[in-house]
Amino acid sequence: MAIAKELAKVGDIVTLIGAGKLRGGMPYRFVRAGCIGREKFESFPALPVFRNEYAYEELTFIPGLLGAYNPSEYDVTVTCSYPFTNWALRRPSLRKPRPRMSLSHRTETGRPLPINPSIFISGAKDWYVQIPIFSREIRRGGVVE
Repeated sequence: MAIAKELAKVGDIVTLIGAGKLRGGMPYRFVRAGCIGREKFESFPALPVFRNEYAYEELTFIPGLLGAYNPSEYDVTVTCSYPFTNWALRRPSLRKPRPRMSLSHRTETGRPLPINPSIFISGAKDWYVQIPIFSREIRRGGVVE
């Protein structure tokens, strides 16, 4: 929310899609996409992709997110949730297609730059190093898609 607020304050048009409640006085547009609260999942087993109750909660957020999100309406998507939200924002869709890749703009590694890239922000400073594709692009100073 802090990123959305700061971007909106400098004049960017920002839409925040979330499961919480609208906070008055925010400079961005808020779209609610509900989910089942994590408290319902506290007794569920910890599995590799469902490592805790937050992962289960995130999965229940996806149907609302996909209903509210139209890739062609946005220049960029930013999420700090992984894996389900990140995967949903990057998925191919026939009903709501993402814009095509830019042919004139390329990353430093020569790859075409997506018109609306999906950016994942991790709170764990070393987390990306454990994923080879992210680590390779960051070391080269490229754009992580």
